[in-house]
Amino acid sequence: NLPAELGFVRFSLRSGVTDRLHHIVSLTSQQLPMHLRFQCKDLAEETHGIHIDHQLGGSVAAFDRELRRLCQDDSGRPLPLFVPADSLQRMQHGLMYIYGSSADLGTCPLVIEPSKPSKSRVLSLEPLMRHLMACPAMPEDKRASVLDLQMTALLQKVRFTGYSECCQFHTGQDNTEFCALTRAHRYAWAIFELLYDRLGFELTTAHRPLDEQLVTPPAPIRREDQPRWLENSRWQKRANPSPPRPGKRLSQWRCC
Repeated sequence: NLPAELGFVRFSLRSGVTDRLHHIVSLTSQQLPMHLRFQCKDLAEETHGIHIDHQLGGSVAAFDRELRRLCQDDSGRPLPLFVPADSLQRMQHGLMYIYGSSADLGTCPLVIEPSKPSKSRVLSLEPLMRHLMACPAMPEDKRASVLDLQMTALLQKVRFTGYSECCQFHTGQDNTEFCALTRAHRYAWAIFELLYDRLGFELTTAHRPLDEQLVTPPAPIRREDQPRWLENSRWQKRANPSPPRPGKRLSQWRCC
């Protein structure tokens, strides 16, 4: 068996979270294309913590009833389903496979053709966020670009304290958090650390704090025969996998 775990919530800005759905549908691996089986097994066991041989007993018919109930408002009008952009295609195709596993359900009510946005009600969450953050109904002084907010978050995640560049006043206060000079240095260091590998410039002593060492992370090693999609950390096997849990067949543990 190959369990598929799905969890959704229905919410509105005014009322908050008003409904939810959580279902684990058990499929057989033969119902999936060969190139997706091992990816799904890795996700089920490593990301969701669900053993592929576990009998979960979830029925597709029950999931269909709950999904149809969740994806309509109080007046019966259909609602879209939003997922993160990096999960959009997996969710669209996953729903189609789930519905395709049962001859009694017919086609998926949310996805007819994943490649055509007009024939799918499974959409990316990010455009919704961009629309809400820059909504015309919002006061102009409170509107913000999501991209700008992301860049600000990256700048604020710099790991250097900047004690060596703190001004005399804040050094005496033993507090670098509010020092404007330290903050300016931290922004510059964050930009250097984010871009030096991508743009190919060399880090010097002027690119780092005087009292802290910048550690350059090693580049990932790629085998010549390794498919490109395996470079994504999402599909990488863990460096130190945990030993098999009780009751887990050793044949399920594979070497890369």
